[in-house]
Amino acid sequence: MATGQAPGNPVPAMRTYPPVEHPVVVIGSQYLAQYPVELAVNSDFKVSDINGTLILQVKSKLLSLHDRRFLKDAAGNTLVNLRQKIRTMHGRWEAFRGESKEKSDLLFTAKQSKLFQSKTELDVFLGNPIPAVRKYPPVEHPVVVIGPQYLTQYPVELAVSTKLWTLGENDFKVSDINGTLIFQIKSKKLSLHDRRFLKDAAGNTLVNLRQKIRTMHRRWEAFRGESKEEKDLLFTAKKSKLFQFKTDLDVFLANNKGDVPDFKVKGGYRESSCSVFLGDSNTMLAQMHRRHTLASTILETDRFGVTVYPNVDYAFIVALVVILDEINADRSGED
Repeated sequence: MATGQAPGNPVPAMRTYPPVEHPVVVIGSQYLAQYPVELAVNSDFKVSDINGTLILQVKSKLLSLHDRRFLKDAAGNTLVNLRQKIRTMHGRWEAFRGESKEKSDLLFTAKQSKLFQSKTELDVFLGNPIPAVRKYPPVEHPVVVIGPQYLTQYPVELAVSTKLWTLGENDFKVSDINGTLIFQIKSKKLSLHDRRFLKDAAGNTLVNLRQKIRTMHRRWEAFRGESKEEKDLLFTAKKSKLFQFKTDLDVFLANNKGDVPDFKVKGGYRESSCSVFLGDSNTMLAQMHRRHTLASTILETDRFGVTVYPNVDYAFIVALVVILDEINADRSGED
């Protein structure tokens, strides 16, 4: 053996992968990586990484009119359901988001390329037009208000829903794009101070929001946990102007004693949208759009879609959306 040569089998040269021109996103951008991903799939369709950690799992429902497979994450949340279409010559399968069967949630279809094949080849067609992956200009520094555990390196899509016309309590539920509960907001309206409690999925209080009484600009304060102590104040939010055609908010972190806000929330017309900006800059941190559907009208529910940009505390953004909705509700009651 030559001096200095390591024993054992020779290490092969590292394979290089030519980059794709645009990111390929069908199920979700959270499944993109900047490096090759090695996965192991066993006979039970349990999918693990190279360390043996369970990543995905596939559950089956064979005794039904349609053969169905459910692609789930490690916690058992359904990401996609796969359905075989009956009476098709090419063995067509359809993939829907979550457990939906609605055409609006169709992600893609796959079928045999030819009716008769010596080896199986598939043609895959995207369902609804999937927009190009949006590029989000990075913020210079991560925006952390409630906690760094609510930062991600990719945009976070959230659905916020609430039941209308409830007495004393008006609860919000916040889910990810797969319908998994992320946050819940509990309310105490029949008290001296209107209070909202932002909780995680397990019911632990992260932040409580209190409306200050006798303030002209409808000021709200956010405290850590269930505290009311000044030392646990995280931020305050108030209307930018006393009289507004659309609701804009100025948001001040607890240590900001000046007049220039750390963040601004700019509402859209008819209270149907808003954007969150870093201070007085044009750096956008998040966007919200209200969703009006026939089902939401019948069920008397209200729904928001929220997009939080990378490296932005998405729990903080949810708290701002709740405050904005409460101020808008107060304004509508006065109008």
